[in-house]
Amino acid sequence: MLDFEEVKNYLLDRCPHIPKEGLRAQFDAMDQNKDGSICKNEMFDYVKGLMTQYHLKRDGTQKESRKQ
Repeated sequence: MLDFEEVKNYLLDRCPHIPKEGLRAQFDAMDQNKDGSICKNEMFDYVKGLMTQYHLKRDGTQKESRKQ
C-alpha cells in the first residue's frame, strides 16, 4: 500500500510532466475505493488506463496521417 506522500514522490521523480498542483488529482484518480492509499490493483488499473489512452491516441493519429 502506498500513501499520498509515496505516490507524490514517485510521480515527481518519474513523471516530471505532471504539474505539482495535479499530483493530488492523480492520486485521487488512482484511489478507487477512496481509502487514502493505493494498492497494487489500483495502481495496475490506473496504469493500464493510461496505456490504453496513449495507444488509442497514437493509433488514431497514425490512421489520420495515412489518409493524407
